[in-house]
Amino acid sequence: MKNAILPLYPNLRYSSNGSLEGANFTSTNSKLLSSFLSNKFGSVDWATNPTILNTLIDYIRTHSANFTLPSDPTGGGWYNGLYQNLPNDYKYIERYYGGYLMSELDFGSNFMVVGGVRYEEDQGLFDAFNM
Repeated sequence: MKNAILPLYPNLRYSSNGSLEGANFTSTNSKLLSSFLSNKFGSVDWATNPTILNTLIDYIRTHSANFTLPSDPTGGGWYNGLYQNLPNDYKYIERYYGGYLMSELDFGSNFMVVGGVRYEEDQGLFDAFNM
């Protein structure tokens, strides 16, 4: 599969064990890396771009006949096997919401209090059918 994908996505880099490196999915959106709270608590070093992986998976799904296995020389494709023919459909959506408020209170030149409030919510919505 990797050999079939590389000509189409020549910028993808694989690690020595064949895994896709995280750097492949780096966002080019400069707003994600811009200063947050004047970088008072450190800068943002990396932001992800999930559209690259989504595009890659969509290509594999729509061109499944191009991906054969040595054990399947007839060219059956990615979805032509016992595991792929068994019910194994799922749809999973995970939504994260969060917010953070922070304040700094100065009490003279020798005493300062920094505090904050954080809110997070995680919703997992899924349908699954596995055998």
